[in-house]
Amino acid sequence: MSALANHAFAKMNGIGNEIVVVDLRDSPAIVTPEEARAVASPTGVHYDQLMLLQPAAAGGHRGLHPHLQQ
Repeated sequence: MSALANHAFAKMNGIGNEIVVVDLRDSPAIVTPEEARAVASPTGVHYDQLMLLQPAAAGGHRGLHPHLQQ
């Protein structure tokens, strides 16, 4: 079963971008490129960007761009 299955998501649009945000904070998972492409298939939810919310690492932030970390 896909790591994305049975998770609520939000779809946002802005300036031509279609972004799907999936909250995995309660059940963190690794999403493979194949799973991400399957969701964006013609029978799935079309998007051009996928954002996953994961739990923060102990004592800091996880997933921030290196230039944004202090």
